[in-house]
Amino acid sequence: MRRKAMSLLIGALVASATIAGAGVAGATPDHTRVPVRYDLSGSGVASYITYQSQNGQAHATNAPLPWSIQLAGSMTNAASPSSYSLSAQSAGPGALTCTITVNGKVVSENTATGNPARVLCETHGPK
Repeated sequence: MRRKAMSLLIGALVASATIAGAGVAGATPDHTRVPVRYDLSGSGVASYITYQSQNGQAHATNAPLPWSIQLAGSMTNAASPSSYSLSAQSAGPGALTCTITVNGKVVSENTATGNPARVLCETHGPK
């Protein structure tokens, strides 16, 4: 009888540990929806702009500057932004500045000059 009770106790402990651990081991990231804003400033025209959207890569061509777009994005585990990128090339000489803002916080900013200027802003989600 004592042996049977011990077996039941061990079985219950193993089952409890398995159920308790399932939330951690099988956890999936919380993809909280947040606003993502891409901004590009400079003078003149950007001959091309490429940026990440929820549906993949999107493009704009011959866009007057300044240029911006706001999309719905996500934060992983409610703390880290997912991966976002914005790249652009000017139509002539000058400077371009790109900015990525996620949930009101600037997460990437960069400036480049040249003829043409080429700029890249990017974030990398958690690994």
